[in-house]
Amino acid sequence: MRKCIRKSIRTAGHKPEKDKEENMHKFKVALVQYDTAEPKNAENTEFAIKLIREAKRENADFVLFPEGFITSYSAPNSLCIRIPAAI
Repeated sequence: MRKCIRKSIRTAGHKPEKDKEENMHKFKVALVQYDTAEPKNAENTEFAIKLIREAKRENADFVLFPEGFITSYSAPNSLCIRIPAAI
């Protein structure tokens, strides 16, 4: 189940010095924040393609996804342990 979808389009760069301005290129980056809770590779890939197309409509030059977006890897619950409170 999809928990959270948040997207933002940002223009990267800063205001360069006047003499360097002609060499600077602005670009638009689409950042994807998304929780892939299950490793459904085909479904996640299709959703990524949908987001890439949406970003293209917004004239994004790059689309950045979180690490593990397609495969949804995570640490198993067995790695989470309780540390007893100090007495």
